[in-house]
Amino acid sequence: MIAGRSVGPAVYRDPLSLAAATELLSALIAIPSINPAFELPETPRHWYGEQAMAEFVHQWLTELGFDAKIQGVMPGRPNVVATLKGSGDGHLLWEAHTDTVQVAGMSVPPFEATCRNGNIFGRGAVDDKGCLAAFMLALAALRDDAPKCSITLLAAADEEADFRGILHHLEQFNGYDAGIAGEPTGLRLFSACKGVIRWNVHVLGRAAHSSTPQSGVDALTYAMELTKRFRAVAADAPTHPTLGDPTLVCTALHAGEGPNTVPARADLRFEYRYLPTDTGEGAWERFLSIAKELETEGPEELQMEMCRPFIDSAAQDVSPNEPVARVMQRVCREFGVDPALKGASFGSDSSKMCHFGVPTLIFGPGHIEQAHSSDEHVAAGQIVQAAKMLIAMVKHWGT
Repeated sequence: MIAGRSVGPAVYRDPLSLAAATELLSALIAIPSINPAFELPETPRHWYGEQAMAEFVHQWLTELGFDAKIQGVMPGRPNVVATLKGSGDGHLLWEAHTDTVQVAGMSVPPFEATCRNGNIFGRGAVDDKGCLAAFMLALAALRDDAPKCSITLLAAADEEADFRGILHHLEQFNGYDAGIAGEPTGLRLFSACKGVIRWNVHVLGRAAHSSTPQSGVDALTYAMELTKRFRAVAADAPTHPTLGDPTLVCTALHAGEGPNTVPARADLRFEYRYLPTDTGEGAWERFLSIAKELETEGPEELQMEMCRPFIDSAAQDVSPNEPVARVMQRVCREFGVDPALKGASFGSDSSKMCHFGVPTLIFGPGHIEQAHSSDEHVAAGQIVQAAKMLIAMVKHWGT
């Protein structure tokens, strides 16, 4: 048993009950699993990494009789994989991530689940431990009634930063017919999402006294012009029927050395969310050409150093004709949920699954507006309904 936690009695009595959902999610929230990419010096080191979370999920599944395995990804940051064998053909991947973002500024206890008006509060409640809980409860409910298709549950590390958990798993095994990536969608189906690239630009000029600005090369002025031209490129891009327009944001800008000095350097960070008709590499090349053009137009001392993207998360657009879309739309109709396929502005592990040839929908309890928030929460009832919908998906698969 890990820190006194184990499979609770509510799960054994009825995995699809509000009590079971509350019990399980509360246990998951109680285990800090902040992605180390968000580490702050003033917070305890043991809050970071997914090891403790993976150990709990592994033990929980093992106690219920599943052949669960811990899959090493990085030191102290593993995945957990468990497969329920089906009696027939087909293999589905249910994926949710175990890492969370930082907890600074939260208005509720981050690691002590608070229940109020049917909602469960805490860091990771909706992103993504509520989704993980729904998958775990659905698997528990199916354990004594083998489905026709096989199901693999993947509790993946590192979704909030570099996606290394899902990439590691799919590089090891990729025999899946379809997938569900757990993210807060309000039980709606998201079939498309934008891709995203993030990169840095360093604009180098020449310092001069601010009383004689003509003697210098103002890096900040050229940084502002570069941003203007980048935005024009984004504004001219084609639109998408469900995702809308691509977006460009300058997420950081630092320039200036002194109050009476022409800035000799400006450092910028950009994010571009592109459409499925585009690629991260293609988009970055277009921005690179704009930077080179501006550099050529400027004085000889001006330099535009465009760094390659430090994040490139692919876009996706799953066809409504894919079996996973048809089956899940059927499930939505049965449960009174709008079956229309939507587009997500946020990224997830789903696009990596699609990139590896696994048609994947984004689906889960709660709403994206609640993710990363100061009072992050999810409705326990939606966790239960998500689990029931996942079970219905399995029963309809192949029919």
